[in-house]
Amino acid sequence: MAANTCCSCSSADDLHRNQFWTNLAQLRADESFCDVNISINGFNFSAHKVVLSAATEYFNAMFLSGLAEQNSKEIVLQGFDPETFLVLLDFMYTGELKLTESNAANVLVACDMLNLNYAVKRCLKYLSRNINCSNCITLWSLAEKFNFNNLFFELEKFINFNLIEVSLNENLYEIGYPFLMSLLCSEDIQIDGEHQLLAIVIKWVSRNHQSRIQYLPDLIANVRLPMISEFVLSDELSKINDDEFKAVLTSVVETNRDYSKSDFKGLTADSSSDLCKNFLKLCDYDHWHHRQHVPRKSSRKRILVIGGFSASRRPDDFLGSLGSDDDESFGCVEMYDTYGGDWEVMAPLNQPRSNHCAVRCRNLVYVLGGESELLISDSIEVYNPVENKWQFLMQSMTTPRTSFGAAVIDDTIFAIGGWVGTELGTSIECFETRTPGAQWRLIDELPSKRYAFGAVAHEGMIYVVGGVDEHSMDLATVEAYHPASKSWITLPDMIEKRNQVAVLVCGNYLYAIGGSNEHAGALSSIEKFCLEKNEWNPCTPMKFTRAAPASAVWDGKIFVFGGKLTSAHSTNNITCDSAEVYYPETDEWCMIDRVPTSRGEAAAVVV
Repeated sequence: MAANTCCSCSSADDLHRNQFWTNLAQLRADESFCDVNISINGFNFSAHKVVLSAATEYFNAMFLSGLAEQNSKEIVLQGFDPETFLVLLDFMYTGELKLTESNAANVLVACDMLNLNYAVKRCLKYLSRNINCSNCITLWSLAEKFNFNNLFFELEKFINFNLIEVSLNENLYEIGYPFLMSLLCSEDIQIDGEHQLLAIVIKWVSRNHQSRIQYLPDLIANVRLPMISEFVLSDELSKINDDEFKAVLTSVVETNRDYSKSDFKGLTADSSSDLCKNFLKLCDYDHWHHRQHVPRKSSRKRILVIGGFSASRRPDDFLGSLGSDDDESFGCVEMYDTYGGDWEVMAPLNQPRSNHCAVRCRNLVYVLGGESELLISDSIEVYNPVENKWQFLMQSMTTPRTSFGAAVIDDTIFAIGGWVGTELGTSIECFETRTPGAQWRLIDELPSKRYAFGAVAHEGMIYVVGGVDEHSMDLATVEAYHPASKSWITLPDMIEKRNQVAVLVCGNYLYAIGGSNEHAGALSSIEKFCLEKNEWNPCTPMKFTRAAPASAVWDGKIFVFGGKLTSAHSTNNITCDSAEVYYPETDEWCMIDRVPTSRGEAAAVVV
């Protein structure tokens, strides 16, 4: 009985408290018993001194300190805007803080000024949950200025993790020198290569050339130039239109790239103090020199090779192995370290897949569709590289797909054509990863039915290359799709027909690598399409023939893993475990460590 009485009292207390808040707010709305008027930029707010004093020490001190405001009925507040103050006044009277993405930062600063500590905590919590690439730089500066340390570290972590996306926001280039230097010194920034940091430095200095050029030597010293190939470095410098700035930057870059211990041979030691200083200088150089030649701890320098199937057998094994289960799809995932050259087994897929697609979006890896045991899948798995964990995405594609294409533009994933269910399809669907509760939706169609083609996105366009048509004919066709206008452009055909071809963009070129056709079988040849000249040219072929290889671009180099040694038209498959890397600037291929698991029809993504 006592417990029931206590429960009833609690409910009555809640009712009384809620009614009290409601009545208090109504008194202010009716201006009943109001004894002070707050004026902000010509806007007036009626209130009760006792309520304001109870809500915050700021007003309590103002009305009890013996100052002029104690007996005044008119208070003029500086440093606030009317909209923000109204949000705070409503909070003081109702306990409800109405935060939005547009007002949260201003409300936080105003709460801090008024010593509304509870409201400050709620603002910080709200902002921490709503950090994005558009607001992170502004909030980062605000958090540093007002010593919101927890928010500052949350923002720093977010910016490090999403720097390339953040660099597309113009706010990044308005930050001060100390902020930029802290980014360049960080081991935690996730980048594909140091050339991306060089591009950020160039753009930042270019925004205010006269005043920022003085910082250029220190900024460039913290870009790891030895990790940038001559080809990529030259490409970055060629983009600069200001000849004077280009000359200064080129000089600074050359100085840093050629800097060596020989510069210290002239050091003298006239005193023990000089000897100590020179020793410390040499130690600093050793640390700097070592760091310049090592990738950052969190930089994207690893490549995941995901799924596929394995059928490693000799040609004379064909008859004896027909109908075996050796070439079933699997979920094996292995990771190649581009710096160390080592392989590591990672968490496997939850569902075996081959002929699937994999893309990276917002620092997560999405694996789409594919097939296993003659069943085509519409499911999607998402991989978190930090946690080394796969989980199914709740939103499946609108239809199962295999031997299709996928690409990412502006955080939207596109799935294109291929075998759609049991039929060869033309449909295109998309999934907007940034939209809460988004579903896959059909948006357009391919000009014609095809499968086993290559697809890649570049500068807002999706390129669809080669494949096999509905009449089982190999294709050399190349088309570009513009999702924003839902329009197609026909480009020049490849030199050679290719299906199960690896397609990717490196520099200003579109590459078509390997694949197969009915005439030649599996191919070792590659060709590149110049996006400026609109023409195809052959490149040095790979050392091995490869149909349906896994491929990825990292730091201006092309990596190719495994693949099939037989044509897509063949009923007998042989996969390989060899891997190669292509250097575009020298047009050369080099062998690298073998893939631990022989595989074809796999996918590769840089993480």
